[in-house]
Amino acid sequence: MTIAQLKYILEIAKTSSINKAAQNLFIPHSALSNAIQNLERELGNEIFIRTPKGVKLTPFGHRVVAYLKPLQIQLDQLDMFFEENKRNEVCFSVASMGFPFVSALCGKLLEKYKNECVCIQQYEEYEPDVPTLVADRIAEIGVYRTWSCYLPAEEQKFKAQKIQFYSLASLEVGITVGRSNPLFHQEQSSVSPDALAGYPVILYSGQASGPYSDIFRKLGIPRARQRIATTSRSAIFEHLNTTHGYYLNSIYSDNIYQSSPETATNRRTLRLENCNIRSEIGWMKHQDYILSDIAKEFVRGLKEYFPGSET
Repeated sequence: MTIAQLKYILEIAKTSSINKAAQNLFIPHSALSNAIQNLERELGNEIFIRTPKGVKLTPFGHRVVAYLKPLQIQLDQLDMFFEENKRNEVCFSVASMGFPFVSALCGKLLEKYKNECVCIQQYEEYEPDVPTLVADRIAEIGVYRTWSCYLPAEEQKFKAQKIQFYSLASLEVGITVGRSNPLFHQEQSSVSPDALAGYPVILYSGQASGPYSDIFRKLGIPRARQRIATTSRSAIFEHLNTTHGYYLNSIYSDNIYQSSPETATNRRTLRLENCNIRSEIGWMKHQDYILSDIAKEFVRGLKEYFPGSET
């Protein structure tokens, strides 16, 4: 498999369309289609299923993409390394679950270093992938959220991965809804688990199955008959804006919401009643990594958002 073929597969998987992928890659549709077919013959397995509505990954294709994504990230990192040495560039990389306050902090870093050549690499990942990027030293800093019922086991995993985890805040669990959900317009600032019965749940794909899939049971929330599972935080917000679904979240302070004005206007987070589980927010780094100046600035910004965090 060539590097070009690697990029072809990932782009098609992302767009679910050979035509769109060809446009994004600036190559003819026929050339891309033939390249994938030749690769499938070479591997002896189909990577994609062709349908009238587009293409989907086969089970074999899902496994291929799972292996290729880390390779693509490392290739991007290698490109950044070469460019950094050419231009004496200040680089910083952070992995998170797509928190708006992380994006806001990255914007502040650009402003602070406006007179320097700066490259910020921001990865949006689901929870289990954030520590992996930090452990593999692809991301210098990870910003991580988990639930208190999982934290002791998580900390044991961090230790095995040589990751140092620093707590920022222990927050109440919240339920985020958009204007299309009747709960948005209620007077109370809290909601009971039973009141969520009948509403669709919008969640990360990893919460639909796997080690975190029992969190709704632990919280006493009735099993939803309808679910939207996604790997993208932006998709979660879009679905909150257009459906009457809800999203399991954290109760952040006002300064966090101010970092994302659109969130404050179009979405509302209600405290989950009778809940003894907390939302644990923290940042992490590899134990051998010495914070660069720009990384220190980022961590200071995190602590300003979460006063009282660990040093």
